Amino acid sequence: MFDNFKDNLTLGGSGWSDEATEAVLQRLVDACQVGKLLITCRYPLPGLMRALHQVPVGPLSPSETRWLYLRLDGLARLGGEDVALVGALIGGHRRVLELLDALLRRGQGVGRVRGKLHALAEAEGIDLSEDRDTDATVSQAVRLGARDIVLDELLAVLGEDELQVLLQVAVSSLPVTTEDLTGALAETGISAEAVARG
Repeated sequence: MFDNFKDNLTLGGSGWSDEATEAVLQRLVDACQVGKLLITCRYPLPGLMRALHQVPVGPLSPSETRWLYLRLDGLARLGGEDVALVGALIGGHRRVLELLDALLRRGQGVGRVRGKLHALAEAEGIDLSEDRDTDATVSQAVRLGARDIVLDELLAVLGEDELQVLLQVAVSSLPVTTEDLTGALAETGISAEAVARG
């Protein structure tokens, strides 16, 4: 099993970051007879998709979404009307739900988020009372996500140290350790403790 395989691809997934990785994976694919490879990746693997069976990962099911609401503190405090609003706008889009939860946990009032979501729905021409299937809901979530739903507000509630840590991590396509960040932020005066908190 190869998890998070996008780390082996160039930005956007259009090519391989290392030709050796492509060659090794090609040999593994060719050698598979009885066993199977499981590769999780955000992008199709360049040059290998004819030999692979793609299994798209869809949105969270309604029961998985309810479980996520219970697990994430910010979403857990939403009332029934707000849950319906978020469900109509975002559906089972896990990343956007987690982003919304992060905003709610940073002390932002539910009312402020509700207003933003209503305004976004109006701007996008989304009728919240209309019944939609899962595909339509996901399509809307992607559209709303493309407009960086609540991201600007989330950035606004970060402290200066947290923002500096985020900016350092955001430009890296590789995992970044606390030690790496501490070194990168040494000249800013941000302590290792602040990096660990961020």
